[in-house]
Amino acid sequence: MSPRSRGIVQLMSEVANKMWEQAADAFGKRDRVGQRLAEEDEEMDILHESLTREVEAEEMTVAIAAQVTLLARFYERLGDTP
Repeated sequence: MSPRSRGIVQLMSEVANKMWEQAADAFGKRDRVGQRLAEEDEEMDILHESLTREVEAEEMTVAIAAQVTLLARFYERLGDTP
């Protein structure tokens, strides 16, 4: 993976963490966070698209490209809001 791909994965991890923390806090406080999570979801979607384009542009082995693509998809799904 290129440094750019690694950076995108790191950002996706940070956004997913933030979203899950917000959701857990809101659940505990019986608070609504829908709009905030929707904004974070949009950021996750943009990062997913960026990583997908990066995988297409890089010269990775098929195995690594498949793993990075799955990782991007899993993070994107974690970020999806209902």
